[in-house]
Amino acid sequence: MLSAGVPITKELVLLGGGHSHVEVLRSFGMKPVPGTRLTLVTRDVHTPYSGMLPGYVSGFYEYDECHIDLRQLAAFAGARFLHAEASGIDLASRRLMLSGRPHLQYDVLSINTGITPDQESVPGAREYTTAVKPVNSFIDRFHQVLAKVQRAGRALTIAVVGGGAGGVELALAVRHRLEDMRIHAGKPKEASAKI
Repeated sequence: MLSAGVPITKELVLLGGGHSHVEVLRSFGMKPVPGTRLTLVTRDVHTPYSGMLPGYVSGFYEYDECHIDLRQLAAFAGARFLHAEASGIDLASRRLMLSGRPHLQYDVLSINTGITPDQESVPGAREYTTAVKPVNSFIDRFHQVLAKVQRAGRALTIAVVGGGAGGVELALAVRHRLEDMRIHAGKPKEASAKI
């Protein structure tokens, strides 16, 4: 938060609403740094807490319970909030280029935009799979899959690629959600999808 009469001496720009930037915003809200203007640039207004994704998929949590409202958090931190997408970085002149908006000057730029898997390198991946990251895209696609399961009226096969802790947790969460849907539809308790 900028104090009246204190000149801005540093432009700190946060690109992306990842967990690290959430912590920076929280810290600034609790203890502002005089003379520093903080700006958050993000394409998403709500950022998911990925650790709660299996709970959301299984139906234990609602959307608002596992997402952070970045606009509200930026306001708490006294930060500017720019709902925009970055299109490039000019390192020499310290400017962040934004799609459809004026460039943004910075003294310090922090990038925390998350990951997106390279689905192009695996034949068929783009057409037949749903990547878990970015989580917001996964959530949209997951709701489409749930609707397809409801329309199908029969068991479907869903494969989870990746046998680490996250993959196992997600597979169990999907199975739980589908069985719960089946019970609520008045059908006997049995898997409505093979996982």
